[in-house]
Amino acid sequence: MVDRRVAWDTVIRCGNAVDAIVEYTEANHIGIVLVASYGLSGWKRLLLGTVVEALSQTLNRPLLVVRPPRKKTQDPYPTHLQLKNILICCDLSSRSLSLYPYAEKFVRHFDSRLHIVHAMETPLQEDLIDPTTAPYAEIQQRLQAQLHERLQRRMPPNYHKSDAITTAVVPGNPADSLRDYATANAIDLIMVGVRPRGSFQKMLIGSTTESMVRHAPCNVLTIPCGRDEKGQSR
Repeated sequence: MVDRRVAWDTVIRCGNAVDAIVEYTEANHIGIVLVASYGLSGWKRLLLGTVVEALSQTLNRPLLVVRPPRKKTQDPYPTHLQLKNILICCDLSSRSLSLYPYAEKFVRHFDSRLHIVHAMETPLQEDLIDPTTAPYAEIQQRLQAQLHERLQRRMPPNYHKSDAITTAVVPGNPADSLRDYATANAIDLIMVGVRPRGSFQKMLIGSTTESMVRHAPCNVLTIPCGRDEKGQSR
């Protein structure tokens, strides 16, 4: 840090890492927490990776999970950060609206293209389309079109006038389809909402957010979200 042009300090705490970090951020009014992740799996994740995942579910402030360089030839300490493409994981609930203010700040600062993406986990949603009215493939296309229209309605009004915004509905398991989209479109940062659980044991239960934290091909920003308009927690 001696060569960085920022004010900094070194702090050492004892005890459970998650509890210590949460307590420190609360006491010092920290705005965002940055951590490094290495995509651990299996027994290595149980020993080392759970701190990052637990923080994403426990902190009541944004958590930026930074990946190591994709190529060994890349400078591990770049002096200039570029975020050309940013992805918002949108679940079409009102909780997703809390992601947009962060996205706007990042997009303006880095002059990025914004990708707003919804993962369509199942093609059979009877509240939108009667699955008996047409062949499976046609129903899937119609549902995808309706979800895309709903996705665009969820966007802030000023977003519709921007040429630097892409919207998409991708079919399949959310964790896999969002990760594939990020890889195919050279995404540099994924923004995903999460409702803090406050329980380390609940990290054993998988979720799209946890999958993004572990396996996303780029940096991930988790943002605490509250309840949706129906009063249901994430």
